[in-house]
Amino acid sequence: MGITLLPDGAGKYVLGLDHACPRCLEPLTEPHMLLHCQNYQAKRDQLQAALHSH
Repeated sequence: MGITLLPDGAGKYVLGLDHACPRCLEPLTEPHMLLHCQNYQAKRDQLQAALHSH
């Protein structure tokens, strides 16, 4: 599953994170998710687009 954007009321989103990276099977920490794991590239792009659109 990875990252899920969850609606949080007033047009904001919060991140729902799994506890383990399903692709790498490493502990899913923010540095791993944001810097190392290609599994989340599309999700990061979507999140950045959502943040910059408001």
